Amino acid sequence: MNQLIKQNDTEHRLEIQRDFKRLSDEMCVVVESFVIWKTLVFSRSALINSEQQAEKNVNTINIYKDFFSATEHAHMHMFIVGICKFFDHDTRSLTIKSLMKKIKSNLDIDAEGTLQIDVKFIQELINRNERLIDELDRIRCKQFA
Repeated sequence: MNQLIKQNDTEHRLEIQRDFKRLSDEMCVVVESFVIWKTLVFSRSALINSEQQAEKNVNTINIYKDFFSATEHAHMHMFIVGICKFFDHDTRSLTIKSLMKKIKSNLDIDAEGTLQIDVKFIQELINRNERLIDELDRIRCKQFA
């Protein structure tokens, strides 16, 4: 019986590890999309770059506007849709909330104080950014979904 409990615990831990890695990888893609979008948008700004550099960037973008415009638009969409996936309301989706629920229900959090602190920190982060998350979700639903 003890062997079965240990095996189950190990399977749950591996499943959580795989889910965490998948979510983490998806977050990296979302962050990369945001960085690319931000770089394209602000490359034209004289407030961020020198006036000469901003003008040079605008000229380059205008030469290849079909590419840069589509790329900027695609990365903005990817960022908004991607970030909203982490907070999806569908219970079948892999979200931050579903992963935290899985961690809480399958692991002995009391025995893992660091994990308990991490889960609490993530929840506080979500709570602090709830309005922003809701606004991004509204944009996603209105514009893309």
